[in-house]
Amino acid sequence: HLDSVRDAGRYDGPLGIMLGVECVAALHAEERRMSFPIEVYAFGDEEGSRFPAAMLTSRAVAGTLDPATLDLRDAAGISLEDALALNGLSVSGFASARHGAALAYLEAHIEQGPVLEAEALGVGTVTGIAAQLRYAITVTGRAGHAGTTSMALRRDALSAAAAMISKA
Repeated sequence: HLDSVRDAGRYDGPLGIMLGVECVAALHAEERRMSFPIEVYAFGDEEGSRFPAAMLTSRAVAGTLDPATLDLRDAAGISLEDALALNGLSVSGFASARHGAALAYLEAHIEQGPVLEAEALGVGTVTGIAAQLRYAITVTGRAGHAGTTSMALRRDALSAAAAMISKA
């Protein structure tokens, strides 16, 4: 994918695209032909870096993208439709991105956590990913004087939020 999360490293997403192109180029240079097609995809907005959604283009290619989820706006209020229109594109293009069944899918990725380093491993294999879900939650409390209102009688929003996070 072309996008990245903040502070994930300069090659977070683009590495997989560059490696895909290089692998196909190496096969071509050696005049090796596979018995199946190889396609290199450069997905966009996989990390949800601008619009509050994730994996838009890969879901479109897989045929699992619900068109109703494309009614999105960024932090500045610009709609996905308007942002695409600036580049001569439309959200209707997502529907035409669907592709047939793939023999296999491979994404080379830079690890964003410390597991490989902690295990002194140079390479790891991931067999699945966790889907991203985003929620906006408002926790409402009630003001109470810290010196005279005991914790049992308080309705503190921060304490409630901390309790919810610790259960996640």
